Amino acid sequence: MAAVSTTIGIFDSGIGGLAVLAELERLAPAHPMIYLADQAWMPYGERTLGAVRARSEAMTRQLLDRGAGVIVVACNSASAAALHSLRERFPDIPFVGMEPAVKPAAEQTAKGVIGVLATNATFQGELYASVVDRHASGVSIVEQACPGLAMAVERGDITLSRALLAEYLPPLIDGGADTLVLGCTHYSFLVPEIRTAIGPAVRVIDPAPAVARQALRLLPGPVQTDGHTDYLTTGDPSAFAARIQELRGVAVDPVRVTMPEPPSIGDAVEALRAGLVVGVPTDTVYGIGVDPRNPNAVAALADLKGRVPGRPFPVLVASIDQAFTLGTFNASARRLASDHWPGPLTLVVPATGVVPGSEGTIGLRVPDHPAALALLETAGPLAVTSANLSGEGEAHDDRQARAIFGRKVAVYLEGHSPGGVASTVIDCTAASPAILRTGPVG
Repeated sequence: MAAVSTTIGIFDSGIGGLAVLAELERLAPAHPMIYLADQAWMPYGERTLGAVRARSEAMTRQLLDRGAGVIVVACNSASAAALHSLRERFPDIPFVGMEPAVKPAAEQTAKGVIGVLATNATFQGELYASVVDRHASGVSIVEQACPGLAMAVERGDITLSRALLAEYLPPLIDGGADTLVLGCTHYSFLVPEIRTAIGPAVRVIDPAPAVARQALRLLPGPVQTDGHTDYLTTGDPSAFAARIQELRGVAVDPVRVTMPEPPSIGDAVEALRAGLVVGVPTDTVYGIGVDPRNPNAVAALADLKGRVPGRPFPVLVASIDQAFTLGTFNASARRLASDHWPGPLTLVVPATGVVPGSEGTIGLRVPDHPAALALLETAGPLAVTSANLSGEGEAHDDRQARAIFGRKVAVYLEGHSPGGVASTVIDCTAASPAILRTGPVG
């Protein structure tokens, strides 16, 4: 039986995770490690949670393919977006994430007020909300999102970093915070500037040492003494090496790795125009769809789904105005659309005949999901159904849909569908609306 690897893989959107790596190397100087910086795709903190989740899975696979046996997600944004899904996707791999240090801050604050500097993605993630729920009882938290700060640190622009700190720190101090949590690993490199700006009375808590200790505790074997650290980047290796030399005084020779860009709206539109099936996240469940004006594509969608031929699919539209071109809305339908769109409500109305095969009625909905709306605005209406085989459980993200359909779907737009429940369906073909399927809208 092959030995389980104890190599520690660390990834971050850029140089921020070097703060965790420094602690790991201090505690285990010659243990084998791999550091992967996704500099071609940073900053994670200003991308959607779904995009960061998918990218984090790709980064994890890169590290596992190179022999990592423990993964440190040395990025608060990636931890917030993806740590839970990574543990589900790779159940045999120990993961350590960057959890905002709210617990020690709550224990150390004298005034009962904590300040948190983080990215928008960190504040939006379930991990941050969970940490606050578990550890912030009895204290107040002043949150400050810091757009642009991680990128300024990445580029080594100390002038811009100081200017942004001058904007972001005062609301925390004015709010009474006496303990400051660094919620992004990039900010660790600004601790001297932060201390200068806020003064000695405010504690600064950096979670990097605790994360390094936890990673070593999770090793499936002893700490080794004959290894070294390999450096990888998706960006410019020479620029990466120069920043490492500047920050840590270490000369390294990084290797560039190439990772495919996630599918774009343009890719999905091209596939739809070719009559192919695409995957798209919605506000209810993850869906698969085609151009409803292409009868062959609609038939292919039914065949893929394992659905009875000829049974109509609901059609997603980008707006009420777009819906009016496909269906005839009476007063009740107009009121329901106005009150609940975008949202998880499908309205069955008389069809205008624009969509082939819908000469009788058509089910229409405006989804409340940015990726779906972006696709609909570019491609036009889509015949969409849940990404599952008929009678089986629905997929909630692109990863689950890919596991079901594989290459039978041409493009999977990245994203998570937070609703988890199919839309309410209401028949509006008569004067009085009638519920055909119960769902999120009562």
